[in-house]
Amino acid sequence: RELKEYILIFEISNHRAKVYFESIDKEREQIILKLNPQETALYYMIVKKSLIGDGLDWREHIPDSEKKALLSEYNEIYRIIGKANTVTEYKDRTQAHHIKNRIRAIKSIANVDIFIPEHYKSGDKSYYRIAATEKDIIFRENTTL
Repeated sequence: RELKEYILIFEISNHRAKVYFESIDKEREQIILKLNPQETALYYMIVKKSLIGDGLDWREHIPDSEKKALLSEYNEIYRIIGKANTVTEYKDRTQAHHIKNRIRAIKSIANVDIFIPEHYKSGDKSYYRIAATEKDIIFRENTTL
């Protein structure tokens, strides 16, 4: 495959999530990003939080109210795509690592770096975030999210 520019698309509907890259040329070639439901929910959160702020909070000690809100948001997504499951912690370094590796493994995306979650730390702040902007991401949600 030749190197092309891509956008990232999340298609979330009841009990299904499809995460893929689509070329921005007229061919609209798609490359599926194979993630399990928890990785999908985590990547979704990282991308969403990167577009509206600094990224997904990854501090060691997040205030309870903030952590509850983030966990609730994560579980809303995970419940939809993970057969009604929920978790008690969204921060999983192994899953973050898997997401990075799966994206890096795709060799035909010219702008791949903007989609790879990076850990950012400054003082007491710690985030996972991507560099992509709203023009690089599409969310298609057919659900009660």
